[in-house]
Amino acid sequence: MSRNTTSGQILESLVEPVLTKNGYVFSAQPIVGQSISGGKHKLDVLITSIATPTMFIPLSLKWQEVSGSAQEKVPFEVIKLIHLVRNNPQLYPYALIVLGGEGWSSIKEFYLKNSLSTYIVDSHLVKIISLDAFITLANRKQI
Repeated sequence: MSRNTTSGQILESLVEPVLTKNGYVFSAQPIVGQSISGGKHKLDVLITSIATPTMFIPLSLKWQEVSGSAQEKVPFEVIKLIHLVRNNPQLYPYALIVLGGEGWSSIKEFYLKNSLSTYIVDSHLVKIISLDAFITLANRKQI
């Protein structure tokens, strides 16, 4: 039985109007090179920086509507994004992971408080924020 993964697409469709309304240029589902696993690294969204139009902000979206595996995938997503930023600092100053949905366990607060820094080197290169915080940053043109 396959899992329903359309909720991630719904989160993407919610984020895109926020970016558009606030003047951001972005592309959805771009391939940005090779992943640490050897395959293609496809992002959810790649945002052009307003402050420096030659730089881009990789954006990963994680939706957890009911208990499930999205919350367990966050550390590996952080590692993949660190790899991307480290290998392309001239393009990517940092990356963002946005957490949305009501199905997260208490691990969500652990992620939002940057507690992965205890376990993952260079985790400061990836900012993990809530959907509300993302909308606020976009509205303030601070992504």
